[in-house]
Amino acid sequence: MRPSEIVETIGVRNSYWVIFVVAVLGGVSSFTSTSFYATAVTFVAGGSHPLLIGIISGLGMSVGDSIFYFLGSRGRKAFLEQYKEKINKATKWLEGKARWVVSLLIFIYMGFTPLPGDILMVSLAVLDYSYKKIIPFVIIGNITLITILGYLSYYGVRLSGIA
Repeated sequence: MRPSEIVETIGVRNSYWVIFVVAVLGGVSSFTSTSFYATAVTFVAGGSHPLLIGIISGLGMSVGDSIFYFLGSRGRKAFLEQYKEKINKATKWLEGKARWVVSLLIFIYMGFTPLPGDILMVSLAVLDYSYKKIIPFVIIGNITLITILGYLSYYGVRLSGIA
């Protein structure tokens, strides 16, 4: 089935709802992210707007990443007991950096690498880094990554003529 047929079957408006749910589930596990990226590319290739896919997906991925932050914060005590020295060292390193440097690193990690956000979120939670300080950069990073992917697939499909 061609991407345009898939989007036509579910409808362009429904594709935005579907991509949000897939993004939340894709953001919950490193193992499901591949299917999420494939779905986003398929929807864009099928006629969904790349910027809307990026925004909606980025918000959905951020919900999934937030679940991992929550789990990491709840498991902090267990990590502290086992890795206290390493956690203290990493915490001191983070505290020694300007807030904008950490924010920039989070944005770059989330916005320009396909690496799993759950690892970063658990790590920051275990290090007791403030959720309120990181979540704007996680959201902007996720939106950036999927918007770039969306536009690359949009123009790639248009250039190849397979839409």
